[in-house]
Amino acid sequence: ESTMTTDPFMPSMAKGAAVGAAVAAGCLAAYGTYRLVRYHFFGKWEWVRVGHVSALHIYPIKSCRGTEVEEMDIGLFGPVNDRVFIVVDENGRFITQRQNPEMALIHPSVPSGTSIALSAPGMSPLKVATTGDGAPVDVGIWDDEVIGVDQGAACSKWLSDYMQRPARLIGIPKKGYDRPTSSKWSPQGGLNQASYADGFPMLIANEASLRDLNARMVRKGSPPLPMNRFRPNIVVGGIELVAWEEDR
Repeated sequence: ESTMTTDPFMPSMAKGAAVGAAVAAGCLAAYGTYRLVRYHFFGKWEWVRVGHVSALHIYPIKSCRGTEVEEMDIGLFGPVNDRVFIVVDENGRFITQRQNPEMALIHPSVPSGTSIALSAPGMSPLKVATTGDGAPVDVGIWDDEVIGVDQGAACSKWLSDYMQRPARLIGIPKKGYDRPTSSKWSPQGGLNQASYADGFPMLIANEASLRDLNARMVRKGSPPLPMNRFRPNIVVGGIELVAWEEDR
């Protein structure tokens, strides 16, 4: 099931190409994974099922623990409530598991569009009201410079205490946020804005590709990796899918 929203936190309907993207995502989740093929003899195009959606995930805070969901609303920045918050340092630069691997144990949940709850080992749970309004602050993600809204002193103290370094929680503002994706990889008329994700609004992972990767790792004496290491939004599977088909 999928709807389209202009607000990164709350689902609502929109028009035009955005609705088309939402409908496509909804069909993907509801009916399976399809490929458009052409029959050479008759010049006919037809959708052929090649797999199914096996899991859906959102990650409210970039680089923190994700949550598996049964359905997903699609917004202008991708899945609603996905990477709509980011942890930054005292200079406004993003912090990820690359620098602080313990972030993987921070479990955020968004029980409504107006609050966020945080839990982590050794920390008292925290639930605070969130806001998309307020004075914008600068946020650096890789080579992108965007804006956000500080989520307050309570979040900052909680994160700083847990991570043992200065940290603030920043959220996407309701107005003025603009982060176009690379035109080289973004289809014209499709989702072409990214949240605080690394670069694109949605990540799809293929179970066949993970099996192939793990087989290679085992042959080299390394342990296999779970799918959550790659933090996908949509996981697709099925015997019809082949490894790395998503790259072609």
